[in-house]
Amino acid sequence: MAFEAAAEVPPHAGPFEVHGDYFTDVIVACALLDDVAAGRFVLVGFGRDPWPLQVGYDMSAFLEELPDVVAGIRSGQDVELDLYPPGIEATFVFSADADDVVIRCSSRATWQPSPDVERIDRRELLAMLDALVADVARALHDIAPSVAERSAFTRTWVAGA
Repeated sequence: MAFEAAAEVPPHAGPFEVHGDYFTDVIVACALLDDVAAGRFVLVGFGRDPWPLQVGYDMSAFLEELPDVVAGIRSGQDVELDLYPPGIEATFVFSADADDVVIRCSSRATWQPSPDVERIDRRELLAMLDALVADVARALHDIAPSVAERSAFTRTWVAGA
């Protein structure tokens, strides 16, 4: 057999364009992070440790709705987050209860949450979500600074949405 050297690297879809709207830029950011295998998206709770999630699709669905979820939690309003990707198909309803947030999970898939209700301190939950977004924004900046600087996703969270 003759000597052979090769790099098996998936083709890059780039250049990634920034569109200036939050939803599109979230999709671009998650696709770019997934493309370079930059980390994992981890969700634990409701009997799953961890949930079987992917950065490119599942994290995108989560981040798409996060500004409204955070605003609802901050204002004490009930708010819903729908993780719609096939195989996940779960809805989370966040409800204020004094200094806590009660999270109810319902599944549209064969898996059913157990327990279906969890409780967390409101400040702890907001800090956790802020850290998640900061980590995503940092990773995006590390691998594609020009995309991060022009992204509505980054601007939304830097502004404290």
